[in-house]
Amino acid sequence: MFASKAVRFALALGLFSGPTTAFSQTDPDDAANRVEARLDRRHERDPGDFRMLETAAEKPWLLSIGSPFRYASNPANAETGSTGAAYFDPSITLGRSWDLGGAKLSFETGADAQTFTSHSENDLSTLYGNLRVTFGAGSAIKPYVDYTVLALYDGQFESHAVTLHQFTAGAKAQLPVGKADTLVVDASVMRREASVATVEQVRLGLAFKVKHVFDPASRLVLSARGRYADYTGGSASTRTDKNLLLGAVIEHDLSDKASIDFGTTFERNWSNRTGKSYSAWEIGPSVTFTASF
Repeated sequence: MFASKAVRFALALGLFSGPTTAFSQTDPDDAANRVEARLDRRHERDPGDFRMLETAAEKPWLLSIGSPFRYASNPANAETGSTGAAYFDPSITLGRSWDLGGAKLSFETGADAQTFTSHSENDLSTLYGNLRVTFGAGSAIKPYVDYTVLALYDGQFESHAVTLHQFTAGAKAQLPVGKADTLVVDASVMRREASVATVEQVRLGLAFKVKHVFDPASRLVLSARGRYADYTGGSASTRTDKNLLLGAVIEHDLSDKASIDFGTTFERNWSNRTGKSYSAWEIGPSVTFTASF
């Protein structure tokens, strides 16, 4: 079973996978919330938020392959009666950035395939792409505009659940705190269009990250992200949600191309729509490999 799932994941990375006519097993809204939280967990590692390095001109592309293994207390984001399960989430991303003078253009595309060891009805895969223009080179506060497209699939790219188009404007500030700590604050507003109207929304977000360096190869990242979402489409037009995601991760560089981390997150969603409030936590390690070319 795992072999056949791996083959489907490989085919998707080769762009041979696409939406099918099969009915989706996953509620599109639940799928969207789960994937966004998953991407947030992946990015809570020590990303460009802290390093903000310009890509070397001779090697402008960055390839990253990750292999998390985590335990999830509430895989389906159920309001009640949740049953926990462990999952693998192999991922691959390819990105590059361009210097535009006073701004920077960044591009990233990737795929992942979340596979549970039990309750496989919660398996969920993603193809995504992102374009971001960041302004204010050399300043402490950097405004940005961002477009992200995500195509979500049940299982390992088996049936199409929903496609999201997200347009974001925001500002990010990086501030030193003492000798070993760095604080990043990110405020944003986002408009989501979707292939399923009930997933569309306007959202306000505020996020904080703090990094503490133990030594050149080891660090701790603490994060907190809050969102307020006003749904705008179809039968969900009167729905509002408030979402909180807290995270902590310890990272260690094994080499300049490999790192390992161990992290945990807690997510709480409050909704005025019956069945859409939930709590969920996750914990587990991840190994990441990177290469520039």
